[in-house]
Amino acid sequence: MIVKKYFDLSDRHHRTMHDMNIIRTVAVIGAGKGCGCTHFSIAYANYMRAMTGEKTALLMSGGNGYMNSIRSMCEVKEIAVSKRNMSSCIYGDCFEFYGIDYYSLTDDKRIETLFSNDYKHIIIDYGDKKDGISGDILLMTKRVVIGSLMPWKCKEFDSFCENNSTYINKADWNFFMRNGEISDAKYFRDKYGIRIKKIPEFSNPYRIGKKEKDFFENEGRCIFCS
Repeated sequence: MIVKKYFDLSDRHHRTMHDMNIIRTVAVIGAGKGCGCTHFSIAYANYMRAMTGEKTALLMSGGNGYMNSIRSMCEVKEIAVSKRNMSSCIYGDCFEFYGIDYYSLTDDKRIETLFSNDYKHIIIDYGDKKDGISGDILLMTKRVVIGSLMPWKCKEFDSFCENNSTYINKADWNFFMRNGEISDAKYFRDKYGIRIKKIPEFSNPYRIGKKEKDFFENEGRCIFCS
């Protein structure tokens, strides 16, 4: 399967506030299983790369088997990250696709190694964390939580908030729901003091069109603004 990538960013605004010395790190967290963290992470990485032209890395949980599935789907034949970043590929589990360097999230040292390279944006797909977050997530610049408010999934979102209530009511946490009604989010606002916004369905995370652009430049802009 050949994945095509399109961009509709001709009227984008140039970021004058960007500090070239800052490495922006975003943790994408699932409030349960199958919340679309990987889909969102790929779309977000492609948007940031297209908007800024800056080096972007995407770390993905799930193990090498998961990475190999994505690599096979993208029809990537060789490991193709730049030579200066090859030291980060000590496990042979990385590849470049459409300007994004993909890595398997093996351990905390993998994150530390990438900080010594010239990346400006590091997006980390942590997957399901409803049972509690780990310390490295708290060190990220921003945290994005994705869940579902469908009746059979609300309990997972509630469990996530309950297990992480010490951290979540802060400005650098951003909450989104893939489906459900906005009215369902009132329960979480009243109980935990958080605002859950609706995220659109991105049919192809490699296609950055008008819908994706509008989301990331409006509702999603809080993710990458300082």
